[in-house]
Amino acid sequence: MKGQFFAIGKPQWDEACNLGLNPAVALLVLGCGTGQDNITTGWSAKAISAYTGMSWVRARNALALLDRNPRIVTSVTPNGKLRRRKLVLPEDSSRWLWLPNALVTGARGEAPPIARLRQAQNLEHLQTFIELYGVHDLTGDGGLPRSILWKSYDLCELICQRGPFAVWGFRDSKGTRCGDRVGPFARFQNRKGKLAAFWECVKAFERLGFLERVDYLAEGGSPDAELLHALAGDEYAQEAHDALLSFAISLPAVYAQALDIYDYVIPVLRHIEKPAVVGVYRLVYRPHTGLTAAWYARHREACRNYAERYRALAIGDLHEASRASSVISRSIKAVQG
Repeated sequence: MKGQFFAIGKPQWDEACNLGLNPAVALLVLGCGTGQDNITTGWSAKAISAYTGMSWVRARNALALLDRNPRIVTSVTPNGKLRRRKLVLPEDSSRWLWLPNALVTGARGEAPPIARLRQAQNLEHLQTFIELYGVHDLTGDGGLPRSILWKSYDLCELICQRGPFAVWGFRDSKGTRCGDRVGPFARFQNRKGKLAAFWECVKAFERLGFLERVDYLAEGGSPDAELLHALAGDEYAQEAHDALLSFAISLPAVYAQALDIYDYVIPVLRHIEKPAVVGVYRLVYRPHTGLTAAWYARHREACRNYAERYRALAIGDLHEASRASSVISRSIKAVQG
């Protein structure tokens, strides 16, 4: 049985967007209605109208544009009262965009994201949003690559030492975030007011609830540095965060003001010489694939293991903290292996 996700081809998505906003929206609905092959769909104007709020006449016109483009639709076959379409999908799966059904069907009784993007009447934002799924990598980047969009905690200061750990304070002293107009955002490079257009696109996704920021402890500030664990975002990250607060409170009185100065106070193994806290941006609607499930399992394990380390350090049990560190190291090797 098909999972709660579907695929469309990146070249086909480009073709549909060249035809206009309504054909692009229509292609997403058709893709959502495909079976296990991600090619054959029985959905038509009725489904497009129901899920996106597009009038039946406009939905029919959008379908006609798609049907006349053999690079998007290869055939339309009548089957009694039901028409079946076959969509074009590249043979090279690296050119597929994997998308969650919830983009089209909605979740928890809300208006579907695609319907809201259509109502905004901004094709450029719609096209960019869908293309972000092509670079979104939970396993490697925790979300979108930090070379595209990130928040930096620019102040990083050594507070003290505790056994094999160095205690660092991290603070966002500037209140800024960073972005580069590359990948799906490259379309904002060559135009008047290009920087403002780029940030307006990002803010639109945030307003619509499509994009969230999650802070992570990382081995360093480089986009190539590995993420160690999340500091926010769900109950497991909150467990690690709460354990960090307990640790910070346990510091000697001379360091008591650390909680007032820094956003995060974190003990890190001393051989990690340039730790960082970075804000990672990730898409809220994610396809429920095997890769997503594997990422979530690793995320949960990392947060629990680090929470155990921080709780041990809070009560001064360096032996238990070191044992937790060994468990973390083995988990990382298992993932990398």
